Amino acid sequence: MIRKIILPLLLLALSSPALAQKQPLDTTSFVVVGGGLSAGYSAFQLIDKYQQDSYPVFMAKQMGAAFPLPLFDPIAPAQSGAPAPLPIFHEGDPVLLVSFNPLANLMPSVSQSVLRILPFPLFTFNVSVPLIKVTETISTRPALPFVREGNLKQTMINEILGYPALVLDNPPSWSQIEYTEMMEPTFVVLELGFGDVIDGALSGDPSKITPASSFATDYDTIATRLKNTFANVLVLNVPDPTNTAYFTTIDAAAKLYKTSSATLMSTFGLQSGDLLTLGGLVEIGQQLSGRRSVANLASNSVLRASVVAAVRSAVQSYNSTVASAAQKNGFQTFDLNAFYKEAASSGVQAGSRTLGGSYLQGFFSRDGIFPTPTAHAVLANRLLTLVNSAFNQNYTLVDVDSVAKRDDLVPKSTSQSGSQADQLLWLPSGK
Repeated sequence: MIRKIILPLLLLALSSPALAQKQPLDTTSFVVVGGGLSAGYSAFQLIDKYQQDSYPVFMAKQMGAAFPLPLFDPIAPAQSGAPAPLPIFHEGDPVLLVSFNPLANLMPSVSQSVLRILPFPLFTFNVSVPLIKVTETISTRPALPFVREGNLKQTMINEILGYPALVLDNPPSWSQIEYTEMMEPTFVVLELGFGDVIDGALSGDPSKITPASSFATDYDTIATRLKNTFANVLVLNVPDPTNTAYFTTIDAAAKLYKTSSATLMSTFGLQSGDLLTLGGLVEIGQQLSGRRSVANLASNSVLRASVVAAVRSAVQSYNSTVASAAQKNGFQTFDLNAFYKEAASSGVQAGSRTLGGSYLQGFFSRDGIFPTPTAHAVLANRLLTLVNSAFNQNYTLVDVDSVAKRDDLVPKSTSQSGSQADQLLWLPSGK
């Protein structure tokens, strides 16, 4: 009789969130499930140089954890500056490049290498895929052909989650969460949700934002499945895209170009609450400098106030879901949204320097959306500090200054970088 009473109580205690948080930390199988941030995506490219200077890699090194990566070899463009021609392969053979155009009004098509660096591991502990959405984490699997011209996401799913298995007969085909489960993780970092809102922010189309109810259903499913692995889980919430360097307030743009907000609003048809995109900053700079005649801004140069509100509302809803799922399942949480806000408002301390959150000020890379290696090192230290506290560890932190010295995306000095306005004037505007 006593056994019948005690055993269920013991099982209940073992499954409680409070006890889950007190489990010893085991980094034998450290798996990261995320999007572009966790993958080391920078300037709309995934290449080994930035993959190896991403926060998961910094964390793994400090924790002494094995962390096999799906590294991509960068391919230099043709000498003329034109994209290198794609070689002809049979269906299912890996080609060298896939091109896509992330910012049609600002930059030409990007050539993403799909050539994996040898010797490549048979599996990876970083299953992060740039721009992936929560529902795709559950259901989207690798499938031939390997390379989908114009479809970067499926190509990356094939290359990260499906390579080299897809070259075999009857290969296993695992979604991101299925792959994670197969790795039998002991410690997981979960960073999802940015891919669900960034499309709407970049396009100015709120219909491309994942509905909060759908996000909640899928995120709860992912959280439950991770809990069932019995791994310790650290959750990062969703950063607001409007806090990235890709978007700028009218007041900040006026200060940048030494004019008034009223002048910008009247000259370019802007309204209170609108945000300028990176392309909008370029257009305004060129028009104010006389490099082109004054004309209406392109539609994707402005994020209208109504869409700004929709983006921020979605992020708020997503983060309520993340907080609830973490509390229910006993996961540790890190406020990534607050980290981005800190960068946008005051900058973040990175060793002996401060990384500003505006464009070309050190926190964000040249795409204005994803962080630089130095910012990744700062993030890794914030996460390691949390891990040390939550799991009674004593991991040493990353030497951020050493990362900054080799980081070609961080200005070394004001004299080297020049003014932000001067650099923006030389970006292509797409017109």
